[in-house]
Amino acid sequence: MLSQVKKIFLTFAVMASLSVGAKAEEFTSITRPSFAGIEPRLVYGLVEYDFAFAGSNGAARTQSASAFLRSLIQSRFSNRSGNYIVTLDLLIGDRVVSTEPIMSANWESTRFLFLTTSEKTNIVVNRNGALLEDIVVDGETNKVSLAMKIKYSSTTSVDMSLLTELSRLSKTASLATFAPGIKTISDAYAPFADIFARMLSRYTETSIVDTTTGAFTLLDEGYPNQLRYDGSHFKVNIYLKTVNSQLRTNFSAQGFNITNYSLPLTEVKSGIGGARAPVMDLIMAETGKPGAFLKAITEERLLESPKPAAETEIRDDCSALKDRLKKYATSRDATLLYWAFLRNYRTEILKYKDGASCGRGDLVEDLTALNLALKADQWPAQ
Repeated sequence: MLSQVKKIFLTFAVMASLSVGAKAEEFTSITRPSFAGIEPRLVYGLVEYDFAFAGSNGAARTQSASAFLRSLIQSRFSNRSGNYIVTLDLLIGDRVVSTEPIMSANWESTRFLFLTTSEKTNIVVNRNGALLEDIVVDGETNKVSLAMKIKYSSTTSVDMSLLTELSRLSKTASLATFAPGIKTISDAYAPFADIFARMLSRYTETSIVDTTTGAFTLLDEGYPNQLRYDGSHFKVNIYLKTVNSQLRTNFSAQGFNITNYSLPLTEVKSGIGGARAPVMDLIMAETGKPGAFLKAITEERLLESPKPAAETEIRDDCSALKDRLKKYATSRDATLLYWAFLRNYRTEILKYKDGASCGRGDLVEDLTALNLALKADQWPAQ
């Protein structure tokens, strides 16, 4: 009887030492951006993560997973039974654009008097993935903030695969602000974002790792581009990477090396998930003048004009199209797209009075640096 009383008092002492509002830890800075020759809209940003449990074999890693989860549930939620979700959150400014579920568990704790007599759990994990892909890096998007949280509900339990899919659809809608080319398409995904938000609102959450800011490039100095959380049972790495071009295998320090000049028209895209499409298609779907011009050229139709093609000037249309391309892609890929436009639709463009000027002067001065200069057999000489 005396030993049982001691156990009860010991349990109270342990519970008193475990606070639901226990202090969150911090991400550690591992590396910082080093490439100084950077300018806005030159590269794309990619945020990837991976994590692993401690242990040299499957059994040991399973024990580590249970120990990690148990310590969180005991310290933050007083060992309550229910559904727990661990997420990585990514913010641009004050807007959450990605909430990635990386672990889900149904936790069942059986108690007698004040003692926990048994614990059961079913853990599902996503060991790696991408929080953000192919976003154009500029002054607004260069810095991103990251946090890791645990969410708890005693009344809701969501399948991990469904949660992951809803997260992906929600991210598509959230990124519309930063990728203007997908706004119309992504509006269709807004209801999924609402469902995802309402589902998570049923959970109580607390931070595991406090919000930490990183940066893709030296557009903002002093921020890491790799972060790590290194706990006793669980390690997370987050990498903020840059990509020079969507056609990365065709790009080097010397510029582009592309023999199939139709390739950029279909492979340079904007958006994310189901709202991702070729930039050229997105522009043609617009109601503005650049879209109408591009559509007429690609469909080999003459522009609506009171004059015949030989008397119609289009240089301003070409300039407006090139400016529009820059809204969807990096400066490199926008130049690549304009080059592909000239190469693919040369015959149609040259039907117009000043069509040759679309491939001359300041409209093509940036082609040379990217190894895309138009040769004499590719475009009429000045």
